[in-house]
Amino acid sequence: MTEAKEVNIQIMNVIDAPTEQQSLNENNQITANHHPENVMLLGENQVEEHQMEPPQPDEQRHSEEHPLEEHHEEEDDKLDLLTSGSLFDDPKTAGFRKTRNYQTEQQSVFIALLSMVYTIVIDHPRKRSKITLPFFNVIRISTEKEVVEIKEIMSTKLQQLHDEDIAHGCSEKTATRRQEVYRVSEQLHILMNLLRDVGFEIESKKTTGNKGNQKETARKIKYNNFTFDKEFIEERGNLINELLIKRLESIPKSSDLSIECGDSEIANILKMGSLKN
Repeated sequence: MTEAKEVNIQIMNVIDAPTEQQSLNENNQITANHHPENVMLLGENQVEEHQMEPPQPDEQRHSEEHPLEEHHEEEDDKLDLLTSGSLFDDPKTAGFRKTRNYQTEQQSVFIALLSMVYTIVIDHPRKRSKITLPFFNVIRISTEKEVVEIKEIMSTKLQQLHDEDIAHGCSEKTATRRQEVYRVSEQLHILMNLLRDVGFEIESKKTTGNKGNQKETARKIKYNNFTFDKEFIEERGNLINELLIKRLESIPKSSDLSIECGDSEIANILKMGSLKN
């Protein structure tokens, strides 16, 4: 049996046919109100190149939805200050909170989708933000045949970015503060690439900050003719994040959280019906 077919079987074993009949909107999209009943990874028809689609009309409103992703010195300075906590009580930082929460919701959905193929280990956070959803540190993902040490990859990349900031004239204090910003954007980038490697197509928005750091924001996650949209990412991501928090709270702080491949609770969240009243 080929590796691609083995992966297909794994996915089908996790996300099987839901109890309610799947319905598609006129754009053939699966929204938060629909079931992703036929999700599987690409096998023989696996996409070899991952090209971004032309920007959609709603991308023109990107700056309104995520104001801190624009390339202005003012926002870049805010990012340096935000990690110190001095601006969290300012109503003007609502845009940052919305952006950070969406980053966390993306991470949660990425973890959920990857858990259909891999066992995933998450670090127990030393502290938890009371302002935004907690963003986790993924330590590693693995199968019986493969181990990807995410924490080691991240450590190398963050050190590289720190050294580049210092070389470009940043103070040690500023370079250290920026590590939190990089920690989030770089891990999302790694998880997106892992999803692409196993067959998912991600339509994303890429931005580059004043200091050259790139951010990639997922707008849609696609498989074949099915699309998981932004609303799906927000709602399912929030629920998955909540589930992971509960699990972390149930284990000692000295322990890491292991999400086994094919986790049934996570699979149920991915394929559940409408969340709206």
